[in-house]
Amino acid sequence: MKIRKTDFKNLIFGKLFLVLVFFVFLFAACPVCSAETRFADNKEKSVYEWFLASQNEDGLFQGAEGVDICSTYQLATAAMVFTLYGDYERAEKIFDYFLSKEEEEFSGSSITQRGFLQMRRPSSGKADWNSYRWVGDNSWLLMALNFYKSKTGTEKYDEMMESIAGWLCDMQDKEGNEIFETGDCGLWYGFTGDGRTMLRAKSSEGNLDAYAALAPFKDKASVRGEIKKFLDTMYIPGEKRLRIGTTVSETDSELQAWAYLVFLDADKYPLEFLEKNYKLSVTADASGREITGFAYMPQDYAEGRLELSCTIEIVAAFRSRGDKEKADYYLAETEKAIIESGYHPGTRGLPGVANQSRWPDDPTDTTGINVHSSAWYLFVRKGFNPFSEFKF
Repeated sequence: MKIRKTDFKNLIFGKLFLVLVFFVFLFAACPVCSAETRFADNKEKSVYEWFLASQNEDGLFQGAEGVDICSTYQLATAAMVFTLYGDYERAEKIFDYFLSKEEEEFSGSSITQRGFLQMRRPSSGKADWNSYRWVGDNSWLLMALNFYKSKTGTEKYDEMMESIAGWLCDMQDKEGNEIFETGDCGLWYGFTGDGRTMLRAKSSEGNLDAYAALAPFKDKASVRGEIKKFLDTMYIPGEKRLRIGTTVSETDSELQAWAYLVFLDADKYPLEFLEKNYKLSVTADASGREITGFAYMPQDYAEGRLELSCTIEIVAAFRSRGDKEKADYYLAETEKAIIESGYHPGTRGLPGVANQSRWPDDPTDTTGINVHSSAWYLFVRKGFNPFSEFKF
């Protein structure tokens, strides 16, 4: 039988149409292809929606609901959240805010007059000049920028990134630097906002942060090596832990978890140290449920105060170590403390502290959703290590 050209065309177009219909149905029915699949469940989705609902037009957040203050560290974790979920414009709002403040906060000729300030006022968008220029907060902002560039390839923030990286290197106690003293090559804590007073101590946590933040900068490799040597002097082999810094010999739970996440060395930084020294069970003030987690400092443990921000970070460490049983257990315990927002109905998140507010007259740390606790929760749900050595 002879097939006419028109019949042949109709046959081909008919088959193509059926194939198209099949793929449309497949993409609509398959959860992997749905926009909703970036969320494993409604808990994760509701926490992310809190970030969407809570961000100001200028990019800022309340650090905890009901508080007109937010740290550079918290904003960095929020930027990482938006980058992680592919909402790049949201992350750019935060970075653009800091870009607008760079001249004001990085224009000083002295090291002491540079560095982004720790605290911001979301209501006004202004920096709090009574806060400090911390190495740690600046390092976290640089880590967030590193992550963003690794995902987008943008060069928009390169100058600001170089400014932060250069300032971190200048903060070394190293011969030839403006703030040379002992020559141990550790990074100083930071300065008061006005730059008049230097904090005469070095933080292991701040040095860990800077070590991670400088990883993509190949020209800073020698500085990273010197920071690592300093951190080795802060290590106590017999107890397998880092001391808080040059002036405090104790260890806090966050520091031990972060040390593991940076170096991924389970023998040198065992997470069992945390279970032995900081694990406790309490009733959460906001949710009313009994949960098991971790205190922050030894004195918090003695007082029976459970820090949710530290607990979820420790979950991240167990997950990164591949210990699914413990990661799942402590994650389930942490989720018992998730609460609904008092400002954005239908959205949820974690407070910073489970019980025993540090400020009895303003218990927002136990009853208000906290930016970085909730950010770390989303990091855990996505299996994301914010200390990763991002490449670009």
